[in-house]
Amino acid sequence: MKFNWKILAACLVIVAAIVLGVSTLSAKSYKGANLTFDVGGGAVTIKNPSAAPLAVQLTSPKSGVFSVTSPTEGLAGSSVKGAGGKVAQMFDMMLPAGTTEFTVVKGVGVNFAATTDTLLEASAQPMNAGDTSSTLIAMLVVIVGALVFMSFTTDHQWFNIIRGKEAPVIVPIVESTDGGQGAAIRTYGDNRSR
Repeated sequence: MKFNWKILAACLVIVAAIVLGVSTLSAKSYKGANLTFDVGGGAVTIKNPSAAPLAVQLTSPKSGVFSVTSPTEGLAGSSVKGAGGKVAQMFDMMLPAGTTEFTVVKGVGVNFAATTDTLLEASAQPMNAGDTSSTLIAMLVVIVGALVFMSFTTDHQWFNIIRGKEAPVIVPIVESTDGGQGAAIRTYGDNRSR
């Protein structure tokens, strides 16, 4: 049987789409003292194991104002102009004890920074709900497109497998090359005049 490179290429496209989609959409986890990480566009969940609130800061190198929303009272607000250089916008907040969740809205390249010896645990979603949906739809379109391509390449033989029938075997028509030998001999009456 001849190896079909088109099917292999379509399979590789499907695997690449799945791997890229999972790596893009999966939450990033962080743990440590003096914790610093990229916030991303989705929800951020931070666990503060100490009994006291901790001062943390969100910074952005971009000049555009970003906003912070949170179900925790007192954490919502907008950034203010920073000191310049790598900090064009900044937002200071007191991280309460326990688990806190917040989301940065309209922020690009926002970083979380905590200057404390307390071991913090954080989880950050790289994309908001809208971007996550768009990424999932794009990933599904690529996978379905590759499957349709594979189906056309194999002349839709998987239909017969689903229906429980064997794929028809196509037998080529072969022209005879023996010059007519072996053909039936026709006999005619004797029409000679006597």
